[in-house]
Amino acid sequence: MPLIIRSFINLVLIKYIVSEIEGDFDIVWSFDPYRLQNLRIFKSEKTIYHPVDIHESNREVDITNAADYIFCPSLAISKRIKCVSNKKYIIPHGLSKYFILKDVNTHRFQHSHTRVGFVGNLNYKYLDHHVLKIIIRENPEIEFILIGPLKTKLYSSLFTNNKIFSIIKSYSNVKYFGEIDSEGLPKIYESLDAFLLCYKGDVFKNHMANPHKILEFLSSGKVVISHYIDTYKNHRDIVEMANKNNDLPHLFKNIIYNLVHYNRSDLVERRIEYAKMNSYTKHLLTIEKILYGP
Repeated sequence: MPLIIRSFINLVLIKYIVSEIEGDFDIVWSFDPYRLQNLRIFKSEKTIYHPVDIHESNREVDITNAADYIFCPSLAISKRIKCVSNKKYIIPHGLSKYFILKDVNTHRFQHSHTRVGFVGNLNYKYLDHHVLKIIIRENPEIEFILIGPLKTKLYSSLFTNNKIFSIIKSYSNVKYFGEIDSEGLPKIYESLDAFLLCYKGDVFKNHMANPHKILEFLSSGKVVISHYIDTYKNHRDIVEMANKNNDLPHLFKNIIYNLVHYNRSDLVERRIEYAKMNSYTKHLLTIEKILYGP
């Protein structure tokens, strides 16, 4: 909408929100640029813009200018935000308590029953379904567990391609579990031997710079086989990634048939420790120090 109309809507909506709350706001914390851009109208002590994904919106500059602090989960997203550098901070994705307060079962591996998890937005427009089909087709003895939504969600970057998934789900070595909440995922992860990420990370490096799900995978201790992820380019001991997606099928085959090596105890412990270092609690303590000092 034109600036004058958008500004008026912001004013009306924010004043309504303020009228419903008793007392003043200490912090206003916004995660997207699409709805309320002029955070100053809240008259809170501090305002935060926290884009956990890349937003293709020309309104982002408005909320960036209105915020006192900008928190970004990756360097790639931070570089896109045009503002004074002293109000930008890198706050990586966080790991919820469901993946921390659990017992990890690092069972022995039997190649005839190897299970690989593919978890996330199965309708995501950056999914490399071509490479995914190659990996599934070339490894018929591996059981692939697909977990995620298949229906399009309004105002999201999901799409529905029934033809693609009718093909993928037709393979005898594929099982589709649907959407599962965070509380139920850790138990399923215990039964898996490895995880696969297969998005177009070599082409859309900024968009795929730091997938949120990867911390959940690492918390299991199991090996993660992935497309290129910029945030982990210096953590090749944590995530096994291909620089180009065309190399991903070969990388997958090499790792999946050497699971005893890639899931040995020292690597399992290293992955779990890295995931725990990125708990929501630790990130909130970091944010508290940014906002209020040591």
